[in-house]
Amino acid sequence: MNSIKNLLLFFLLFLTFYSGLSQNNSPLVKFENISKDEGLLHSYILSMYQDSRGVIWIGSWGGLNSYDGSNMLSYNSILNKDFSNSVVFAICEQKKTMNDCLWLGTESGLFVFERAKKIFKRVTNFPATAVNCIIEDEQGILWIATSNRGLFSLNPKTMKLTQCAAFNSKGSNKSISCMVYEKPNILWVGSSDGTLHKFNCISGEYHSFKTIFNVPLTSLCVKSANLLVATKGEGLKFFNKEKETFSSIKFVQPVHQDITGIEVDKNNFIWFSTMGGGLYKIQNINVDQCVSQNFTENSANRYSISSNFIRLIFKDEAGNLWMGSSGGGISKIDFFKQRFDHFVIQLNDNNIRAVCNDEKGNIWFGIENEGLFVYNEKNRTYTNIKLGSNAKFDAKNNIKIIYRDKLSRIWVGTDDGFFMFSNANAQPLHFSLPQINFFADKVNSVIAIYCTSKNELWISVSDKGLLKYKLSEILNEKIPNYKLYQHESEKKSSIAHNVVRAMHEDAQGNLWFATNRGLNKYSYNNDNFQLCTEDVTSCIAEVKHAGSSFLWVGTFGKGAYLLNTNTFAKIDFSQSNGLCSNNINGILESNDGAVWLSTGKGLARINAMEIYALEKDGGLPYDKQKWIKNYSKNSGLQAHEFNLNSATKFNDKLLFGGPKGFNFFDPQKIVANNFVLPVLICDFKIFNRSITEDSLYKGLQPEYLKSIELDYTQNYFSIYFNEVCHTSPEEVSYEYQLEGFDADWIHANSKQNSASYTNLPYGTYVFKVRGFNADGVKSNSITQLRIVISPPFWRTIWFETLAFVLCVVLLVFAVNFITRKRSQKRNAMLEAQLEKVEKEKLQSELNYKLRELASIKIHVDKKTEKFNDVKNILLSSENKEDHTLRKAISLLEKEIGDVDNSDSFEHNFNLLHNDFLSRLTKACPALSPTDLKICAYMRMNLSNNEIAELLNITPKSLETSRTRIRKKLQLDPSVYLIQFILHF
Repeated sequence: MNSIKNLLLFFLLFLTFYSGLSQNNSPLVKFENISKDEGLLHSYILSMYQDSRGVIWIGSWGGLNSYDGSNMLSYNSILNKDFSNSVVFAICEQKKTMNDCLWLGTESGLFVFERAKKIFKRVTNFPATAVNCIIEDEQGILWIATSNRGLFSLNPKTMKLTQCAAFNSKGSNKSISCMVYEKPNILWVGSSDGTLHKFNCISGEYHSFKTIFNVPLTSLCVKSANLLVATKGEGLKFFNKEKETFSSIKFVQPVHQDITGIEVDKNNFIWFSTMGGGLYKIQNINVDQCVSQNFTENSANRYSISSNFIRLIFKDEAGNLWMGSSGGGISKIDFFKQRFDHFVIQLNDNNIRAVCNDEKGNIWFGIENEGLFVYNEKNRTYTNIKLGSNAKFDAKNNIKIIYRDKLSRIWVGTDDGFFMFSNANAQPLHFSLPQINFFADKVNSVIAIYCTSKNELWISVSDKGLLKYKLSEILNEKIPNYKLYQHESEKKSSIAHNVVRAMHEDAQGNLWFATNRGLNKYSYNNDNFQLCTEDVTSCIAEVKHAGSSFLWVGTFGKGAYLLNTNTFAKIDFSQSNGLCSNNINGILESNDGAVWLSTGKGLARINAMEIYALEKDGGLPYDKQKWIKNYSKNSGLQAHEFNLNSATKFNDKLLFGGPKGFNFFDPQKIVANNFVLPVLICDFKIFNRSITEDSLYKGLQPEYLKSIELDYTQNYFSIYFNEVCHTSPEEVSYEYQLEGFDADWIHANSKQNSASYTNLPYGTYVFKVRGFNADGVKSNSITQLRIVISPPFWRTIWFETLAFVLCVVLLVFAVNFITRKRSQKRNAMLEAQLEKVEKEKLQSELNYKLRELASIKIHVDKKTEKFNDVKNILLSSENKEDHTLRKAISLLEKEIGDVDNSDSFEHNFNLLHNDFLSRLTKACPALSPTDLKICAYMRMNLSNNEIAELLNITPKSLETSRTRIRKKLQLDPSVYLIQFILHF
């Protein structure tokens, strides 16, 4: 580069080098504004108060509002007839007695508001005068300041009202404009004439301190051993409680003198509001030279304070500041949304494209198309360096990368080559890229720069690959030699892709290159590249070392991973295990060992030290979410998205740039919000109808319900709940459980703030719900609601008792009936058995007699036969005519006749066997008398031989006769004849 060219370039830079914004450039403070559009009854705010549940109550000219961070409710004389005055100057809760009452001071007296039933009642024994302040002391006594009647004390339990004599004298003491309570038992009271009073609430001891300025005291604030006093028209005063003296605070810059409110934030900064001058912030009280920061209304900035006329300033329990204005509604500072200091340059474009810091405490950053800026963090001033012309789209002003080497030289890559600064005030050297074939399209954009320990300069050029120079040749302004590295598809040892977004040298001197197709490791020995990941589709955006054997690698689309440089093993972090985004733009390690990732959707912090320790011990547990903490725009980030090459570490602080400026913060001071308010039950609907419409509950609000009883037909209901949250309420979450039905806790986000249940069995359940704030901190308290679903009448105790008694009676009756039946049956069986036994006995006797009869008959038949034989012998005698012989024959015939005329066998058998022969004859007329006799003998259980003998036939003939009888009876072959006869 010749001397003439250098001289011209230096002259151009001298003309375009200027200092910008000599004024103090403090971090942005973003205000959240609440107006009538959000539900405020009136934009003129008179009072604010936070109750024990965390709800903010707002008094205005239009009435009373309650605000839980999501829902704004309204109460005024139009909506509530008992609330006759809607101008609310003061609000106080009975926190000591916890009776859910609010005390309201209005322009015409004192009201009490029963929140559980939303009922307003006028305190009738209080005078009809304007109430300016209400404070509750340690004993639960209310101290009520009025505008023209002095100070009153009220015992809420007895409703005894006492007027304090010290403030009831004639004169201005009666007009009390402000009060503040200091533990224990001291009440500081400010009057409209500028007098300060110290009052002991227990003893009644009273001291007055007259000021030299006769203007109203508007606000008091206790700060350790001192008291800050705000005045109307005389500015801010300082009261030394020990010396009991007043001092005026003088400011370096003029401040508005009409001060309306004072508050000290959690970082010990003092804030005071004014009527016309906006809001002020001071860090330390320096009576002679106090530096302040002023915040005023700016209609062009949606995050500015809503009005310069601020009537009051109020601090909630989480440390947020609320400013009530005259006509502009409410402005709020949420400090947990301001954890990351946000800086912008007063330009049309604040898109930070590249960032670096130098050894002198300056931050270098490039803004797209605006050139290079050098920011002095100590003085909070910046300087703009135009590397090119003033033309809007000069390529030299489009900064791509800013890099500081180990010798503190600053290298700046642009769309037209690169520059080198030896320091912030030195003349920069400009280097154009070599005009060779692969730059034929005149692409001259440098997107990455790196100097190695071997004094080599590596330049990544757009999508054309890598250039390697010898640093000595560059610094000596010679025409440098270079070596070009490009991707060659047929050569595995070439660079994986021509787009190289980041380069890094590890502790061992290895070079790592982040390309669009994975991570490459460069080997000096072979002058080639090794692909370190199997996934060649990974677009690597950033790479940083982590100890001796680890690298943090950020990708576009696949999150980040920790790479073991020895084994190439990876530990992945992505959205699937808790990372806020898979697009990684920057990686920085803080002093505490944590790794911070700037992404396409906020910042992420990874507890890396614990991970390194676990890896050294042999492996990482599966659940990685507990090591990841995400921060969104709601935490004060410049935007959801950050830019590549826009991250740097400066002393103990980290800086990340993006489209809306940059965040500059100390990681040690980024603490979690541990403040979590309870969850309120805001509605209970049965079949989509709110219980507030049910006269059964007499207007009792759902949040005050401890138990609810439902009919068994009302087993379809929904429970609506809401976490009282004034810090990022849109990011809260919940977990709930219906004990007795749900097996485990059910998680829900801020939009799923209800639980519905259908067809629940009757019984007793307990609904439990707890909340998590935006930082994931869980509430210690669990909100509970007991739900009793009564059984149907047939499942009630009285019905079951009645049914049981009835069942017992029926059971006794049934047992008696069954016992009686069984006894009757048993008796009948016994009688039947007895009858059977008797019949069997009788039958046995009959059979015996029949056998005897048969035997007798056989005997008689034999005798008859012998008689006939004798008769026949006698008849064959030759002496037939012999009188004696004839007489003997006649006697013999008579004897035979007598035998034949005796009771016949058939007659006697029918008598004994129920006309067996008659029935058998009727059933089978074909049976002959002999057949009948055979059947009768068989019925008598006579053997075949006995029957054959009676019939005077052979057993064989008897068998033939039996076969004949079977045929006549037409018996089936399977039926025995004797079986048939015995059962006939």
